[in-house]
Amino acid sequence: MQCNYILYFLLGLIAGWFSTECQPFFFALSGIVVFFYALIALIFKHKRPGYYFAFIFGFAFAQNLWMGDLVVPPHLPNFKYFGLCLTLFFSVWIALQFYLASRLVYPLYDHGRVYAFIGFVTLLEYHRLWFLCGYNFYTIGSFLVHIPCAQKIFSFAGPLGATFLILSAILVPVLYPRQRSSYLGMAIFIVALVMPSFEKVGPEIKVGFVQTARDPWSDDETRYMQKYLEWIEKIDDLDLLVFGETSIPCKYFFRYPDGMSTEDLLLCYKFESAIVNLSYSKNIDVIVGHIYPDDTGFLKNVASLVHKGEIVGRYEKLRLMSIMEASWNFLPDSIADSIDMGHFNPGRDKTVLKGKYNYGINICYDDYFSQDSAIFSKKDVDLIVSLHNDIWIKNPRFQWNHFRQCLLRSIETGISSVRTANGGLSGFARPDGSFKIAGGAEGIQFLEVPLLKNNTLYPFLRDRLFILISVIAILAGYVRPNKKLYPEAKKRLNKKRLTGKFL
Repeated sequence: MQCNYILYFLLGLIAGWFSTECQPFFFALSGIVVFFYALIALIFKHKRPGYYFAFIFGFAFAQNLWMGDLVVPPHLPNFKYFGLCLTLFFSVWIALQFYLASRLVYPLYDHGRVYAFIGFVTLLEYHRLWFLCGYNFYTIGSFLVHIPCAQKIFSFAGPLGATFLILSAILVPVLYPRQRSSYLGMAIFIVALVMPSFEKVGPEIKVGFVQTARDPWSDDETRYMQKYLEWIEKIDDLDLLVFGETSIPCKYFFRYPDGMSTEDLLLCYKFESAIVNLSYSKNIDVIVGHIYPDDTGFLKNVASLVHKGEIVGRYEKLRLMSIMEASWNFLPDSIADSIDMGHFNPGRDKTVLKGKYNYGINICYDDYFSQDSAIFSKKDVDLIVSLHNDIWIKNPRFQWNHFRQCLLRSIETGISSVRTANGGLSGFARPDGSFKIAGGAEGIQFLEVPLLKNNTLYPFLRDRLFILISVIAILAGYVRPNKKLYPEAKKRLNKKRLTGKFL
């Protein structure tokens, strides 16, 4: 029996690896088909549900294996295998959620069982979004990366609604192909894809992306500062210059913590002077990602906009990484310091920075929260700007996954977006799902970015619509089936009446 569990785990591992980013379409399609077969078996084959739990665990493990490449600070050698532990934790968690959903719908019949399962899976993915790390809640929606033309569904439903629609469009018709009502989810999915987009074409602006691969633990501030100053001096004829998340050598920008050395302060002054002169003399908007000490003694991860030589706005990162940024006040200071816990406070709202254009800002983890970015459509944002520091995980799959969040937010909001990263992918994405990656060499990469706007439904519907639909699907599943609509359920119900066994 143990050999069977191992076999199912290995099958899931192979299927999960086939379904990951950057795999050929045939491999991805094969992995996805096997995954959905396992889901169907998990819902209906209750004699050996542990086998399918092992399969989904292996599938999730392959999808999350990039976490094993997490770069650990040199002064924390005991955390060498922390990334692998995260992979195991999230893979078990995802498998448990699918298993839990299948157990909860066990008493139900036919369509009711399937729709309730879909509702539970959707709500559990939504729950996973808000806990600890959002890199793992696109288990179902991530399949669409292999079908670019289908990604338009996100402009209608967002990632949560996409989960519900994908499951409804595949599971129900496969299980009940002869019933017309089984194709409702598929019909909605197709209608959302063919729905016309009313695109508004704006000007094309020239954006500079500061592309670096700077190690945050190395002592290279002076060397990198000299590089930055040389790059800035050569800039001309530009609309917007974007630096990555907290990747400038001095880390601070026009506000400093107590105890900084004179040498570090001089580095800050040089950089600030160069940015102000560039913005004022050449009429260039500059967005700088940096650390900001607040009045409470904590820090904020922020992006400041310099327009015409002055700081005209600052966005404070709304979503903090629970492990590396948030302050765990319940831990003793000695323990928190020993594991290098962050001492950051989150921002309060999605501030729009107004310069030559209106900029909506996402910093790193912010990019994974669709509902937060939805507000940009209502605030008349011209361009979404995403600042990142991807040097923490040197894995090409992670880099593409992280860039793809910028693409999804552009599709959902209908607004063009740009992304710059230290140690990652920089470029821009259009609302139609197309994108362009800047060159990988260190320096300032230049791209012409069209300011496009599409009218999309997701900023108005957001996740609440499909949360409600999921709840209704679950409740409907627990109602006794209509005998006229479900003849198989009628037979089962009559059999239970004869045996006296009721659920």
